[in-house]
Amino acid sequence: MSRHRWLIVLGVAAGLGLSSVARAEPASLGDGHGNSAFRAFGKFAKSWMADMEKRETGNRARPTLEHKGSRSYATYLGYAPEWNVEVHATGDRSAPYVGVLHYQEQTYSCRDETTRSCSVVRSTPVTEVFPYRDGRWKY
Repeated sequence: MSRHRWLIVLGVAAGLGLSSVARAEPASLGDGHGNSAFRAFGKFAKSWMADMEKRETGNRARPTLEHKGSRSYATYLGYAPEWNVEVHATGDRSAPYVGVLHYQEQTYSCRDETTRSCSVVRSTPVTEVFPYRDGRWKY
């Protein structure tokens, strides 16, 4: 269990402009290749979350419309701006690392069909796991 102590890597998170703290297992990053894999995963995750932001914009533009009695309202899926990453060594030569991305998927409910006045009615934790193969992160 002592091998699995976590090190908070604030410098990498700040250097990449990440909005949250990134965590990594020290033993998995000590070989030099792990450090570049970790930095690359921060960039990969940032790009992934930018795609989620675009998806949210599309979802908000095309919400699900629901009717209850004489009242209509809209719902759509969005994503919380906070997220964090972890990188773990696997011991497998074909995929020496896995990156783990944690974020929240949020369901918004809007007072009417315009999606102007909306609030989060449900938040669901999401964990995505990505392998590092052939020198790059894969989905």
